[in-house]
Amino acid sequence: MLLTIFENRFKKDIKRLQKREKDMTKLKNVIDKLLGKARTRT
Repeated sequence: MLLTIFENRFKKDIKRLQKREKDMTKLKNVIDKLLGKARTRT
Protein backbone atom coordinates (compact mmCIF):
# COMPACT_ATOMS: atom_id res chain seq x y z
CA MET A 1 0.00 0.00 0.00
CA LEU A 2 2.68 2.46 1.07
CA LEU A 3 4.84 1.45 -1.89
CA THR A 4 2.12 2.29 -4.41
CA ILE A 5 1.69 5.74 -2.86
CA PHE A 6 5.41 6.33 -3.27
CA GLU A 7 5.32 4.94 -6.81
CA ASN A 8 2.49 7.25 -7.81
CA ARG A 9 4.19 10.28 -6.34
CA PHE A 10 7.46 9.29 -8.00
CA LYS A 11 5.73 8.89 -11.38
CA LYS A 12 4.21 12.35 -11.03
CA ASP A 13 7.61 13.81 -10.19
CA ILE A 14 9.21 12.05 -13.17
CA LYS A 15 6.53 13.39 -15.50
CA ARG A 16 7.01 16.88 -14.08
CA LEU A 17 10.78 16.63 -14.50
CA GLN A 18 10.40 15.41 -18.08
CA LYS A 19 8.06 18.32 -18.84
CA ARG A 20 10.51 20.76 -17.26
CA GLU A 21 13.31 19.22 -19.31
CA LYS A 22 11.30 19.79 -22.50
CA ASP A 23 10.64 23.39 -21.45
CA MET A 24 14.35 23.85 -20.76
CA THR A 25 15.35 22.54 -24.19
CA LYS A 26 12.76 24.87 -25.77
CA LEU A 27 14.16 27.77 -23.77
CA LYS A 28 17.71 26.79 -24.72
CA ASN A 29 16.75 26.69 -28.41
CA VAL A 30 15.19 30.16 -28.15
CA ILE A 31 18.28 31.52 -26.39
CA ASP A 32 20.54 29.90 -28.99
CA LYS A 33 18.50 31.51 -31.77
CA LEU A 34 18.67 34.91 -30.08
CA LEU A 35 22.43 34.55 -29.53
CA GLY A 36 22.87 33.47 -33.14
CA LYS A 37 20.99 36.56 -34.35
CA ALA A 38 23.03 38.77 -32.03
CA ARG A 39 26.25 37.22 -33.36
CA THR A 40 25.31 37.75 -37.00
CA ARG A 41 24.32 41.37 -36.32
CA THR A 42 27.64 42.37 -34.78
